[in-house]
Amino acid sequence: MHDFASCKAAHDISCAHARSSSHQHATHSSQPLHYAVCAPTGHTYRTIEHVFQGTKIALVDPATALQFTLDSGHPIGAGDGHTAQQHRMLVTLPPHKLEEWACMRDAVQLQAARSKYAACELARQVLLATGDAQLWHAVPRGQPERFRHLEVLRGELRAAGGDPAALVATGC
Repeated sequence: MHDFASCKAAHDISCAHARSSSHQHATHSSQPLHYAVCAPTGHTYRTIEHVFQGTKIALVDPATALQFTLDSGHPIGAGDGHTAQQHRMLVTLPPHKLEEWACMRDAVQLQAARSKYAACELARQVLLATGDAQLWHAVPRGQPERFRHLEVLRGELRAAGGDPAALVATGC
């Protein structure tokens, strides 16, 4: 489990990078592509998308998966979430690993989101401002996906009066 201080430090570095980069469009607080997150593996990632793709790739090639971390210094790890998406096919998962990924992907997404929303006050405010709305993620060439994990986090935050410690205690 990562401590909150290291997650916060990684966030500060990532935000400074985002402000100085040409990818400022990727810094919108409700998007999964803008924020440094910590993972239970002990690595720090620039975005939830990096965690998602890196964890999936680690099922078959842990060395390649490290490229998705900020710690690696690799351009993929330093890039925005779109960069992580573009490199999602660096390795091919065999059918049995695809099944394994299907069983764990929601937990990975929830864990990464816990880290992000625990560290970012603006993201928490935006999430809480959605009230009781269903939260959907739309992609240009895919089916919309309901982000129930964010609805769960929103409920946890609301029950804790917006206290981010509620997320840290149950996640990253």
